[in-house]
Amino acid sequence: MLTFFWHGVSMLVAKEHPKHTLVVYAALTFFTIVVMAPYKWDKKWMRIKTSIGMLIFGLSLLIYLFCWFVY
Repeated sequence: MLTFFWHGVSMLVAKEHPKHTLVVYAALTFFTIVVMAPYKWDKKWMRIKTSIGMLIFGLSLLIYLFCWFVY
């Protein structure tokens, strides 16, 4: 998860345009985490892990989309 975030930040700093496959992969992963979240929230540590995953992939997706439209 942090690899995607770090890659997004480095693309933002370098002002690079992301490939469409990378944006689609990040979007599908985020969608999968959001859809599967209610099934994993029965334990506290899974709730925390899922929330962190949604936050990181959501931020990564926003960074990728920003780079996609701006650069």
